[in-house]
Amino acid sequence: MGYHTYRRNMSKVPFAPRTPAHTLDIRGTIVHAHDRLPVRGGNRGIMTDRQSDELELNLESPDACVPVASESVSRRPAYGKRKRTRGQTLVEFALLLPVMVLILALAADFGRAFTAYIAISGAAREGAAYGMQSTTAAADSAGMTAAALADAPTIWGKAPVVTAKTGANDGMGYPYAEVTVDYNFEPIIAIPPLNRTFDMTRTVRMRVIN
Repeated sequence: MGYHTYRRNMSKVPFAPRTPAHTLDIRGTIVHAHDRLPVRGGNRGIMTDRQSDELELNLESPDACVPVASESVSRRPAYGKRKRTRGQTLVEFALLLPVMVLILALAADFGRAFTAYIAISGAAREGAAYGMQSTTAAADSAGMTAAALADAPTIWGKAPVVTAKTGANDGMGYPYAEVTVDYNFEPIIAIPPLNRTFDMTRTVRMRVIN
């Protein structure tokens, strides 16, 4: 009887000649065929005769016998680790959700405010354009106000305030028509350091032609 020396624990184990009825355990012991038990996922813990042929066995020098081949066992990640990763993702999403909602609300408010300013600018120009046609139209404050409100009757559900007036000297000796449109803008989300509402004002002055 010889000995096998394995690199794993450098211990000597008994060796007996192989027969078709024997298989060689990876720990170096001889297992009979009728003593083998099924292993889940295949015979991962037992080397068959075919696998044992890949071992370099030197009977003359038993200390040089070192296994040269082994099967790599695939390992799947543990279920608990995947569960912890999923839970961590949910916690991070819950922390970032309020910030994302706030950013979206601020972006929406910025777009609404920009739209409102464009609307009051157009309304002021329309009112001043009505008054610039003649001195009679420039003196018609109600007509200029109606022209301004016709261009922007409501902005985000609220009507702007229009003020129209006329003057005899615009700085160069010509009469003029002037229209001012005021609008009170309310954002979707009120931030405590800022005001709940914002006042927007647009004034347009045009020289009267006749």
